[in-house]
Amino acid sequence: MFLLGISVDQQIESDPSLTLRDKFSYDPQSGPTESFLQDLYRTVPLEADTTVVLDETAFAAAVDYVGGVTINDATFSGQEVLGILSLSADSPTGALSLQKQLLNALAAQGANLGEVPEITTLVELRPEHLYASKSLNELVAIIAPLLPVRPETTHIELY
Repeated sequence: MFLLGISVDQQIESDPSLTLRDKFSYDPQSGPTESFLQDLYRTVPLEADTTVVLDETAFAAAVDYVGGVTINDATFSGQEVLGILSLSADSPTGALSLQKQLLNALAAQGANLGEVPEITTLVELRPEHLYASKSLNELVAIIAPLLPVRPETTHIELY
């Protein structure tokens, strides 16, 4: 599994005076705007076939779902992780580094979920707090072969 982190201060190829942050717009029913997604896809060095967007509520729920994340021998809840992330809000590059640590910690915890995790609490976040470009059935079909999550096969790159 490959996760790619891109700074929100990444310039837009078609208009270098704008960044991804400038273009971002989100609606719970339809997700990110098509214009933002097109600019994002032009920035990403891989072809994206699935887009998943979690707001802070969904991200905190995902952290809690896996039992929190452990960094430097301390375990943090979803709300605590949001607090930590808020400290790096003014530094997109620093935020990406922190997010990489958190995603690695999430991947490590994901190994404990087993092959058929109960996902009702996460599904209930959709559409208000979680957007996915695929249906739930399609997402399950994509994710199921990756379970149980093995941290050694999860690659996180900062771009």
